[in-house]
Amino acid sequence: MNILLFVITSFMLIACSSEIELEQNYNKNKIYRKNSSYNLLFDDNRISDWENAGCNSIVLNEENIDTVIYDKDDNMNFNSIQKLLLQAIKLKTGQSKFVVKIKLKQTEYNLTQPLFFDSKHSNIIIEGENTILSFSYNSEKPNTKYKKLGSCIKVSSVDNFGIKKITINSKPLVKTLPLFEKLMTNNVFFKNSSNCFIDSIKSHFAIKRHIASINSRNISITNSIFENAYSYGTIKGAGYGVSLSFNTQYCLIENNYFNHLRHAMMLEFSAHHNVFAYNYSKEQYSTNRIVIRNYLGDIEVHGGKNTSYNLFEGNIVTRIQIDMYHGTNGSYNTFLRNKCFDKIIIETERWDNPNKSIDDDNYGIGNNFHNLIGNDAKVEFIKFEKGIIKSKKVKSKQPKDVLLITGTENDLLLPIISLYRKSKPNFITKEYSWPPIGQPVSLSKKVKQKLPAKKLYKN
Repeated sequence: MNILLFVITSFMLIACSSEIELEQNYNKNKIYRKNSSYNLLFDDNRISDWENAGCNSIVLNEENIDTVIYDKDDNMNFNSIQKLLLQAIKLKTGQSKFVVKIKLKQTEYNLTQPLFFDSKHSNIIIEGENTILSFSYNSEKPNTKYKKLGSCIKVSSVDNFGIKKITINSKPLVKTLPLFEKLMTNNVFFKNSSNCFIDSIKSHFAIKRHIASINSRNISITNSIFENAYSYGTIKGAGYGVSLSFNTQYCLIENNYFNHLRHAMMLEFSAHHNVFAYNYSKEQYSTNRIVIRNYLGDIEVHGGKNTSYNLFEGNIVTRIQIDMYHGTNGSYNTFLRNKCFDKIIIETERWDNPNKSIDDDNYGIGNNFHNLIGNDAKVEFIKFEKGIIKSKKVKSKQPKDVLLITGTENDLLLPIISLYRKSKPNFITKEYSWPPIGQPVSLSKKVKQKLPAKKLYKN
């Protein structure tokens, strides 16, 4: 008994030390960062300024809203919303910081055209209250003007813009899915935009992606539900939840619920410095053949040059995969305190080219510089070997530059809580622990291993 007490006391003294050394059988490297508020010590080049992720806009603060306009039209259609937008633009004219909130009715709006927002719509918030936006486009012979509709909601070259408390339904009215796919791709699409937010929405059924972003920054997607898709693999790039690509950076995807999607959270093609945190994903699903299906992740880092310095923290998912489908990833994508019901898969080599539009030079040995810290999951390293007929996956060795500190809730301590938050967020209420997932920070604080995002669906 005295020996056990001595061991526990000694461990607590070590954990409270200003320089903590974590050593794990899978990785004998010792990583330090002195005087860190996080207590786990890194070389500075392995982490980023993730605290700067998310919308920093004036529209986030209700005190900055200058006026609210209400929908008084009885039609509840596309023209109703357009009238409100024109009114908001007129009110903002000549006032660069004037913020307008548009308040939609507690009803269903039937929209036969997509909603498009450009620079004129900066400093506008669209807010509903049990409001449904139902997008439906006409049968097998769509209006020629809308042969390529793209997205239900497109936000292009907009700063300081937000959508909150609405439900998005996309309804195919064509007999064949491939035709519908040509009409509509995303439920919400951000392009060349910054400091925008999506908050407390529900998005039901998407063809390709519920939310997609290219070349945008500081987008916040929070407190929302994304579930179901019309395609889970028969259409390329379909069945995604939130997808960030092509230089999208410093976005925050936090406290969301994902259900029955192929990839709930996707990064590819130079997305960097983004944060996915405290999201809950269940029923990961794909119609791909089983040999592929068993490797697909709710969280997917899909390759492409400089897909780097992204943080995944405190998520609960079925599976995580870091692959090389679009070529090698960049460095130091970091996975902290995530819980996987299955495993984390890291592809270390790929010698075939599944995407012929990408130069073969982007394939080979890759995914060597990532951080995996305190995840409750098995970690599997694989590689593609090119066969005579087709490539095949085989087990691979752990690259020496991957920082792997594994652990489960049964291990004693993990001193680091968060890599982007200095304090507990408001959505982590007294019902939940901080941190909510992974090993405890101290022996006196129990980690409850559950997330509030799971309750979003029930509420």
